[in-house]
Amino acid sequence: MTGAVSITGGTFTGCTGGSLGGKAKCNQGVGNGPEGCDPGNSNQGDPSRSNDEFGGTPGDPGRKGGHDVDLSKDWKVYNIDAATLKWDIDKAAALPGGVAQFPFEQFMSTSSGSFAVYLLNNFNSDITGKTISANVAWDQRVYRTRGLASDGAYVRLEFQDVGNGDFVSNDYWWYSVKLDLNLATSGTFTAALTDRTLWTNICGQSATDIVAHPGPNCTGGTDPAVSPFDGFTNAMKNVKLVGFSFGRAGSFASGVAVNVAPASFRLKSFTITP
Repeated sequence: MTGAVSITGGTFTGCTGGSLGGKAKCNQGVGNGPEGCDPGNSNQGDPSRSNDEFGGTPGDPGRKGGHDVDLSKDWKVYNIDAATLKWDIDKAAALPGGVAQFPFEQFMSTSSGSFAVYLLNNFNSDITGKTISANVAWDQRVYRTRGLASDGAYVRLEFQDVGNGDFVSNDYWWYSVKLDLNLATSGTFTAALTDRTLWTNICGQSATDIVAHPGPNCTGGTDPAVSPFDGFTNAMKNVKLVGFSFGRAGSFASGVAVNVAPASFRLKSFTITP
């Protein structure tokens, strides 16, 4: 892909999904003040586009975001090179009459070639109690992941409260409803964040789980004594990225490629309301 940024240090282990790894964690939740950093170079080299809280102090943020966030542009597609585990990040092209689009890469093998893992946008805002809605479409093809063909290929809604760097299980959350890329060519999501039964973290723990699971987690990291219930609550308040992940049945962000290119994924609409 042209104009891509290659990033080393991608972490791709996990029970149910993949993660973006590399630099130290930026905790830019509204209300905790500025940290002087932008996760994943999300300011695109322009300080005026910073996601940080300008001039803020804990309890008195300098920037609150949310209602004025424009989700009709600036989407990015994250591809992983299966052989090197390097990330290629590209700005997704605009979709006429819609939001964004990107091409799936040609499937080579489960251990080589490039796989689309995420389509994400910055959204530094509290999404507690809101509903994420999306309308998507893709070309009719055979889609493959880095696993067995029988594992299928799916697209899911996802949000996270980290951009890159250190993370724990409760930093990544997936909506349990998925769309099968091999059985349909379009679909919709209507994901209410008020229904915790439909959300699980990177280790498959439900947002309804009130028991903390401190210690080693499914990704090889270490979790603090914070329950998935509280972790989901915190993540909703401190969102950094929202969008989609592509993967197989048991690994939500393992990446997807297409048996016969060209084929594209099209984001026709995306809203977070109210």
